[in-house]
Amino acid sequence: MVLKRRNTLKSHTENASARLTLEEALQKVLNSAASESYRPRTLSDYQKVWAWTFGTLNEDLGANIRYVDEVTLDHLRNYVRACLDRGNSAGTVNVRVRAIKAMFNRLAKEGHITENPATQLQKLRQDEKTLNVFGTAEIKRLLSVIDKSTYAGFRDYCAILLGYDAGLRGCEINALEINDIDFDNNVIMLPGAKNKNRRSRAVPISESLAKLLRQLIAESREFFGSSIRYVFLTNDGERMAEGRIRSRMHEYGKRAGLNGTIRVSPHTLRHSFATRWLNNEGDLVTLSRILGHTDLSTTKRYLNINLDDISRAHKKYSPLRELSVSDR
Repeated sequence: MVLKRRNTLKSHTENASARLTLEEALQKVLNSAASESYRPRTLSDYQKVWAWTFGTLNEDLGANIRYVDEVTLDHLRNYVRACLDRGNSAGTVNVRVRAIKAMFNRLAKEGHITENPATQLQKLRQDEKTLNVFGTAEIKRLLSVIDKSTYAGFRDYCAILLGYDAGLRGCEINALEINDIDFDNNVIMLPGAKNKNRRSRAVPISESLAKLLRQLIAESREFFGSSIRYVFLTNDGERMAEGRIRSRMHEYGKRAGLNGTIRVSPHTLRHSFATRWLNNEGDLVTLSRILGHTDLSTTKRYLNINLDDISRAHKKYSPLRELSVSDR
């Protein structure tokens, strides 16, 4: 009996020492994801969401959680409610919920926790948003306030035209390298490492834009030397910080008086490109390939046809046009 009692105590002690603190659990997740070549941005997002979640639960809500196996579904739901109370949108909260579920799923799969508290954590329901797109007059207003006589102004002018002409994501514009551009065929070849879905893709660009990009690269080489790598550089010849193009666009939107009517961002440029493509009778499959979507349904959900387009189409195709309809 004494030996059994000692064995029981030893087992209990070993189990206690094997428990992971919140910080240890996060490191397990990060190390595991990094070993599977997850992108640095994803790892950074995991760290932020983990810090936000348990900072809120422990510091604001007094949960006093130390070990990861103490986390319950109620804790996670309380965090979601706290996010909503702070005014976070359903979309923002759902991004965090996806990250939380991914991290706890990994911990459970690798045997670091016996029960997964995030299994029944549900995403919030979201109302479908109607996104605005740039009209021709609006994009002209935006471009008109840029001072192209400066290096930074001409760089921004080219970046905005690239988003509008090719539908690249903001992060793809930021990371674009000179060697990614095939000027002989006017095609940008984006390697899988730069794509959201890790698949390489070819994105055509207009001849007029290709000419501007050649000019920008020539000026960059003149200012900063022939060994430059990226297309879009700071005034010091360094690669632009992530989000810099977005903040520059926001500033131009203010100058053009557009910020109260439309979201001035690389995402809106991408959305505008896609909508114009369909309005000009471009096919959905090719568009999906250019945008880098693996599923055609993603492209369908992504697109929005504005009310003017819908009204014009209705007038053209309404079956009542074939009838002689009169009032009483």
